Amino acid sequence: MNLATIRQQKGLSQQELSRRSGVAQSVISDIEKGKTPAPRINTVLALAQSLGCTLEELVPNENAAGER
Repeated sequence: MNLATIRQQKGLSQQELSRRSGVAQSVISDIEKGKTPAPRINTVLALAQSLGCTLEELVPNENAAGER
């Protein structure tokens, strides 16, 4: 997941992203550290919306490049 990269590009702290998205800062931290490899879709949607990005940007489909 590209959460930390996109968050940092937007100039947001975990605390600010938490405030904007309603997702607990501890959850954001765990996702960024890889402790939550498959977060709930509602969590990912809230983060993407708060970051102004698409789900595909936040969670790239690594298999898509090989499928043609």
